[in-house]
Amino acid sequence: MGEVGAVWDGVYSLTLSDHPRLWAEEMVLGNPSNFTNVFRWDEVRLNLPGSLDYDPSLPWIAKVQWSDGLMACCLFIYVDDVQVLGNTEIECWGAACRMAAVLNRLGLQDAAQKQRKPSQELGA
Repeated sequence: MGEVGAVWDGVYSLTLSDHPRLWAEEMVLGNPSNFTNVFRWDEVRLNLPGSLDYDPSLPWIAKVQWSDGLMACCLFIYVDDVQVLGNTEIECWGAACRMAAVLNRLGLQDAAQKQRKPSQELGA
């Protein structure tokens, strides 16, 4: 099953340093062992070329949940764009809502007009 992604463009910060961004990302991800955290994960699965159980359809490195064996939600931030990935549309919306709530609590503005609904299709 492919991952569903939601893109949040236009998350702006008044600071130019990377340290506040990294701190904010850590706050969004929260405790990875908390079962109620949408970004929870239990182990890191290595799927490296050359290994006996290598599967080219899977990523080389992935955070995996024990409960369902699927990849955990993840968050990618580049400058003022945020992309949230999840296995289902509901999981993706939950991760995006947590991201928006934590960033708003930290005083980072979200340009809601640039948000797109979760999709498996690429592009803007």
